[in-house]
Amino acid sequence: MSIAETSAFQRPASAGRYPINLRMTIPFFPRKLFITIIVGQEKRGRDRLAEERARHPINTWGNVLTVTVTLAVVSVAALFAALIAATA
Repeated sequence: MSIAETSAFQRPASAGRYPINLRMTIPFFPRKLFITIIVGQEKRGRDRLAEERARHPINTWGNVLTVTVTLAVVSVAALFAALIAATA
């Protein structure tokens, strides 16, 4: 048996595969931002979900700001597209 076959980090081919799995690094002065969007069926158990929610709460100022800015940008883009469509 080789080391690769006995590795603790080896996963089945289907593990970690999601229909949407976007991972990107954006250079944002003076740091780089890492953004991850994963969409798929929930595979974590209740205990792990509760543990992660305690470590990473949703209701933070950074999350509120991000959602607000995203909604504003999408709204402005939609209004702009509606304006272009109405004048055409």
